[in-house]
Amino acid sequence: MMRFPTASWPQVREEIGRQLSDVPSARSRGAAALVLLTAGASANVAIPILLGKIVDAVMAHSAILPLGIGLVVVAVISALLSAAGFYVLSRLTERVISALREDMVSTALRLPTHRVEEAGTGDLVSRSTDDVAELSAAVTETAPVLAKSAFAITTTAVALLSLNWQYILVVVAVTPLYVVAARSYLHRAPGRYADERAAMAERARRLLETIRGRKTVRAFGLEDQMHAGIERASAQVVEEGYAARKTMMVLQLWMTGIELIMLSCGLVVSYWAVQAGALTVGAVTSAAPAYPVAGTAHGIDAGNRYRTIRLRFAVAHSRGSH
Repeated sequence: MMRFPTASWPQVREEIGRQLSDVPSARSRGAAALVLLTAGASANVAIPILLGKIVDAVMAHSAILPLGIGLVVVAVISALLSAAGFYVLSRLTERVISALREDMVSTALRLPTHRVEEAGTGDLVSRSTDDVAELSAAVTETAPVLAKSAFAITTTAVALLSLNWQYILVVVAVTPLYVVAARSYLHRAPGRYADERAAMAERARRLLETIRGRKTVRAFGLEDQMHAGIERASAQVVEEGYAARKTMMVLQLWMTGIELIMLSCGLVVSYWAVQAGALTVGAVTSAAPAYPVAGTAHGIDAGNRYRTIRLRFAVAHSRGSH
């Protein structure tokens, strides 16, 4: 059975640009969100640095109250700036998703009857309901977190290198592994998540056919056959969903292994820097929390969020594809 096509990534980029151009003051809002999120991420990086200074102060038997107050102030400022950036970015993305949803429904209503019959009503219903909801969640919830992850990775990496140039050895050690893991994930993930959406469309088609043709089904005693078909379709959704989630679990295993290597290299560099007198114990203490931030936690999240936005835009986007 033919299905509605999925938009290519160039088509998705073109559609996003067109939707943004229709939003008043989109560039100024985007710039404001960029500034706020960058400032929030930068302030967040100062938290482990202040923690390291507290360690040095304790070892030197100095007062830590001013540092503690500064830590609280920086944490509050980081939270406020990040929240403001999320708010501005969410307002912008909500406008985009609203316009895209209208285009989606308008295109679906204008489709020729024979085209709907060829693709199946289940595919159309899935695109107009599940996929629209998934896209809405992706844009309104994922885009701000993706932006925060990207800024956090960048600012944390800069902060690490500013402490001591030898920390670049950590980056050199793990960068090839990140490239391999990312290429493997991006090669498999889009197809598997698209297969999951296609399986959900097939399940919707079988359910609709059974409900609409219930009189015929009962007249010819096809209840068991239709139930079996729905059961197979539902089982296929579970299998495809598991395959998609397995892709993410494999990436998490890669990231955990990379984090182990990163921490090991970081500890070696920190030990050498302290022994050489290049850094204090507090300075290397402030660097330690930065490894997971720059490497695994935000790295996994950024990759997953990017994949989510890209895939769901592609699946839900229908303008020019039908």
